[in-house]
Amino acid sequence: GGGNYPWYQRLFQDPEFTLAYWDRWYELRRDKFANEKLLALIEATTVLMEESQARNFDKWQVLGTKLWPNPWGWDTRDTHRKEVDWMKDWLQQRVTWMDAQSSPPPLLNQQGGKVADGFQPTVTPTDGGQVYFTTDGSDPRMRGGAVASTAKTHPDESVILPGAVATVRTRSLNNGVWSALNEAIFIVEGAIATSSNLKLTEIHYHPAIETEAESAAGYTASDFEFLEVHNSSDQSIEIKGVTIAQGKPFDQLTLGPGLLPADAYGVLVRNLAAFQVRYPDVPSASILSEWGSGRLSNGGETILATGADGQTILEVSFQDGDSTDPLNLWPREPDGQGPSLVPSGAGADPSDPAWWKASSKIGGSPGGPDTVVVDPFENWKSTHFNAEQLTDSSISGEDADPDGDRLSNQSEYIAGTAPLDANSTFRAKQAQFTDGVFIIILATVPGKTYKVQQSQGLDTWADVSGTTFTAANNEETLRLTPTFDGRGFYRVLVE
Repeated sequence: GGGNYPWYQRLFQDPEFTLAYWDRWYELRRDKFANEKLLALIEATTVLMEESQARNFDKWQVLGTKLWPNPWGWDTRDTHRKEVDWMKDWLQQRVTWMDAQSSPPPLLNQQGGKVADGFQPTVTPTDGGQVYFTTDGSDPRMRGGAVASTAKTHPDESVILPGAVATVRTRSLNNGVWSALNEAIFIVEGAIATSSNLKLTEIHYHPAIETEAESAAGYTASDFEFLEVHNSSDQSIEIKGVTIAQGKPFDQLTLGPGLLPADAYGVLVRNLAAFQVRYPDVPSASILSEWGSGRLSNGGETILATGADGQTILEVSFQDGDSTDPLNLWPREPDGQGPSLVPSGAGADPSDPAWWKASSKIGGSPGGPDTVVVDPFENWKSTHFNAEQLTDSSISGEDADPDGDRLSNQSEYIAGTAPLDANSTFRAKQAQFTDGVFIIILATVPGKTYKVQQSQGLDTWADVSGTTFTAANNEETLRLTPTFDGRGFYRVLVE
């Protein structure tokens, strides 16, 4: 009994707790505790037990007999069906009694859901009190019992939905007593993100390794991950309520209010600060959200997004390319080599590898369509120099050396190094000859392929067998055993 739990009664001496209790009760009554759902659950269980209950009461013939703690009327319930019907009747009476123990919330002419453009909710009190409502998600009642500054009175003021996805919250106040809360989310049809107007247009799941400057700022390659979506319709759409499912691909993320204009692109980023360092020209208005916790898998996974109406917007499964697997048709370049995945214009659906290709630009094109660049060197320059620098040939010209590391921009492009970072250069960091072995420590760029050649007199060159490799780190060690007749030379080529 309640006397064994004095703290429980003490809770109800707090008006804030009591009102929160009844708010939760009526929230459940509108959904999981609605009469029809409770009765449907009983019926579903009855069907499940149809065969077993018959065997039970054939073995134990107790129907219609007194059996503790069966309640009154046991003598009239001589079938299992009668016991079920009694339980359903008792439960309905119980929740009705529960409802009567507090001031119920006002009623809406429609309890949320999809509505036509121009729909206006109306509110009716159930206790004869004054109705207050909000449309910004706030509570009409302030903590302590005062009317909130955001609250409006109804019917003195009409309930106007402020956007394509709007939350209406309403209470009534009768003789100083607040009713429980009624909350409903209204969705204007045709104006929210759905599978027909929101498409996944870019996946940057394995960005290129961080530069030395980015590393010094505390960023790693995964900080630059992003997803891009496109509003393919001819009208703005509300993105509020768009949810990326838990674990598909990162921790659950639900977008807040915002409009994505017609034919516009929006970006979801893992680390906003890092993203803005690598992509300073992407407008902040194009960045829809930062997910922060969790990252995209370098091996591929599923991306699942639902709309404010709970319907699936997109479900896409992607993989990384694998040159060793002839059955793997996914593009290989987006797997750590710099490009992102973008639509190719082919394929059966977005989970088909033919649907995707490597982006034309290193790092992708977040916030806009993938643009094919005929000259890859010009594309490279556009990712390393700003608009002002691109107009100055002494900085961005083919033969310019803006960072003073003795490599021209064209050489930096071929080597994969950064033209504005003197520490990012293609060079031998150390070389020594020990016990007949020539050891070279080479500054490398992960993903780039290198090979060693040798020459007796600098006039002709030949590949050194077994020395072609793809770098995995910023530094690789070569060990060569010279076979020259007298003096000889080595050189390293980068592809």
